[in-house]
Amino acid sequence: YGIGCFAGNLGSGRTLRQHPRRAKGKAEMTYNIQMGDNLEGTVKEFVPQGAFLDLGLSKRGFLHRNQINGKGNVKKAEDVLSLGEKVKVRAVIESYNEVEVTMCAWDRKGASDFQAGALVMGQVVRVKPNSVYVDIGAVTDAVLFKNAVSHAGNKTLTELFEVGQFVQATVQKVTNSVKLKL
Repeated sequence: YGIGCFAGNLGSGRTLRQHPRRAKGKAEMTYNIQMGDNLEGTVKEFVPQGAFLDLGLSKRGFLHRNQINGKGNVKKAEDVLSLGEKVKVRAVIESYNEVEVTMCAWDRKGASDFQAGALVMGQVVRVKPNSVYVDIGAVTDAVLFKNAVSHAGNKTLTELFEVGQFVQATVQKVTNSVKLKL
């Protein structure tokens, strides 16, 4: 994800949006989860990579051991968390069957804090052949695809960008991640 684990305050936060939906004849509450949403979970199970949380949603949360706030490199989540413990987390990515969460990104912005067309400044954190990942202060890094770089010409992204370089870009699209245009 490109986020590091660092201490920070909870901030004002946002609440989860609820959308009622009927599924297979049963009334069911589903949630529209976005990157950066504040959640509270209860530790339910430990696995070698971290812990599963009950978020009160139809999907369980997964907290990787390296995303446990202020604990550094954690070898076992059960060394610093307890079954039944309530923890405050932020959504990172929603997948088909779970929500990946972190306890580390409280001073980072969520997807809804960015608007298409806004100008942002960020630092390149990773360069791949067809995409550049930029830290713009969001829970996850923004992505800049080659076709969104107007001055690329025949140059590759590795010729145009390097890790640590500061760039200014326009927010092109906001979904569960932020897509940029240069």
